[in-house]
Amino acid sequence: MSEWKPQISDIQNLTRAEKRRLKRQAEKKNKVYNMTAGQFQSFKEQTTKDVSYKTFVLLLGIAVLVLRDKWGFGIIRLPRFIGQCIDLYDSFDKGYLTLDDMHKVLREDAGVDVIETARGFYFEDTSENSSETH
Repeated sequence: MSEWKPQISDIQNLTRAEKRRLKRQAEKKNKVYNMTAGQFQSFKEQTTKDVSYKTFVLLLGIAVLVLRDKWGFGIIRLPRFIGQCIDLYDSFDKGYLTLDDMHKVLREDAGVDVIETARGFYFEDTSENSSETH
């Protein structure tokens, strides 16, 4: 059942009780919460962690779909890949690994350089075989 929303002409015909009820409903939608600095910091850290995790799950899902659809990964390799990604994320989350560490390994071992720009990230093939078709 949809909620009735008064029009300007309707408001003029409302009783004082109906006007107070509408005012209370409007105030419920715009609640104000008071927090201490510590509570706010904790809220911010938890929100950041939640967003990071959801982003990880999204990107993992994209990678898994690409591996399945384009590279033929199936019921044997996909779970292993997912498990290894989760382990690596856990190491990152606990501070054992940084983004700089990952970028360095990709650059030195795989010949892939992660470039950060104002518009985001992109990858550049810096390997000696970069002229080959991939």
